[in-house]
Amino acid sequence: MSILPSIFASYFVLNTPSKKQITRWELISVGIIVGVGIGFMHYIGMSTMQIKPKLINHPVLFLVSLVVAISLAILSMFIQFHLKSNT
Repeated sequence: MSILPSIFASYFVLNTPSKKQITRWELISVGIIVGVGIGFMHYIGMSTMQIKPKLINHPVLFLVSLVVAISLAILSMFIQFHLKSNT
């Protein structure tokens, strides 16, 4: 089940670099989709773990981790297109 968000996010990532130019809105929207896909993949996988101590997700830390995932996805897309345009 946790593979579905990553497949969905990968579809957008693999289609975006094929464009010669990308707008700022496309960069941010693809970064959000990828970050949320990575986050959901992680948390779905974590929720299926069966361990003795009960896993508890703190809502603030959950949101912070999604913001970090989204920020890093946007940064990586920006770096990829910036390097692509300079070559």
